[in-house]
Amino acid sequence: MVYAKQGLKRIVYQCMMMILAFDTLFFVSGAQANSENVTARDILQMALETVKNRPPMMADGEVHKKYHSRDKEIKIVSRVYIRNQQHDTTREMWELKDNKWVKLHESRGIWDGSRCTARHRREEEAYETEFGNFVPGHFFVTYDDKSRTIGWSTQLYNLWGTTWKGKHFAEEMLESETFLRTEMEQVDGFDCYVVESDTWEGHKTVWIDPKNGYLHRKMICEGDPSNPDNLRGNEIIDTKIEYIEGIPVVTEAERHFFPKFTDGNKQGATKATLTKHEKMSNVVWNPDFEAMGAFKMDKVPNGTRVVYSANDLHKTGVKFHWQDGRIVPNVDEEDIKQIDRITEELMAEGQVPPSLATAKKTEAAPSQPAAIAETQVTTEEAQGEILSESRPFLMLVFILIVLSIIAIIVWRVFLLKGR
Repeated sequence: MVYAKQGLKRIVYQCMMMILAFDTLFFVSGAQANSENVTARDILQMALETVKNRPPMMADGEVHKKYHSRDKEIKIVSRVYIRNQQHDTTREMWELKDNKWVKLHESRGIWDGSRCTARHRREEEAYETEFGNFVPGHFFVTYDDKSRTIGWSTQLYNLWGTTWKGKHFAEEMLESETFLRTEMEQVDGFDCYVVESDTWEGHKTVWIDPKNGYLHRKMICEGDPSNPDNLRGNEIIDTKIEYIEGIPVVTEAERHFFPKFTDGNKQGATKATLTKHEKMSNVVWNPDFEAMGAFKMDKVPNGTRVVYSANDLHKTGVKFHWQDGRIVPNVDEEDIKQIDRITEELMAEGQVPPSLATAKKTEAAPSQPAAIAETQVTTEEAQGEILSESRPFLMLVFILIVLSIIAIIVWRVFLLKGR
């Protein structure tokens, strides 16, 4: 009888332990966000670090766009090189016409961390496209101190649509108030944190997979902060995450654009007007940039027009062109020699401030663009260039002094020619 009671007691204890273990597992799996005290900002920061901590890389990308309302198909084929904060991206745009892919536009942009040099060519077939009426075969170079092309690379790097204006979606969301849903939700069989935020682009909801680098599995952005009546929306679904040499990367996804959502669950959304299938392939970590010709502009014929926008120098009326891998002003060679000679005379007479003596003439490496007293910065020079830009007032005064001296020199040149 005693043994029977002890056996019964042991069975009861075992059952209680099994129930306790089950309850513990259920609690942990059902409320792990709260039990770990993880916040929305923690999750977004970890998502951002996954991307920021990746090594230098090369990758190919393709975005296939279908305009359902216009029965039109476009594809963008890209190659990107990324090294720290530097980006080099080549893009080709193609359109499907009569069941044949026709090339419309080709661009290459190199962002060195401070300046952007980009070449652009519109092909013959680009005339009267969605981008407006361009001159067939139009080719030009832009040189700018704004990161106009950095988005080309970062969008491919994280897949098109997860970034905008060169920012990762986590950066955008961290700039606003964020909210973490109480329970995790499954997307394609993966448990994900659900983070929400009101960004400048609209109300954004992202499903983030903590077991795969805190990368996104799904994303929805809806509304227009500048127009509450605009119920537009877009979503990213069918996301594929691959591990390349142990590093998680989003390599494929579908993105849909809607003119409006008809209910809060997005199930009643009107038909998508645009669908993008996005894919990244051929990822190489720590590539040999030198051997691949990365960060060196190519395919620019001598004499190509340059739209020079750095430091607003274009407002002075000075025009530039491409010559032997460099950006040079449209000035007659003989005039340049005269300007150099007169400048030396002025310096000898003490009419030029000492600070301008070293800025009289700056030579650049043959493979780098250069312009009046200014070159495109290299990696080592980027910090100094950025430092100088942090003093806009001083730079403005400096530029005014230089322009005044140039005016005097040009006036002397014309006087000499008139003799």
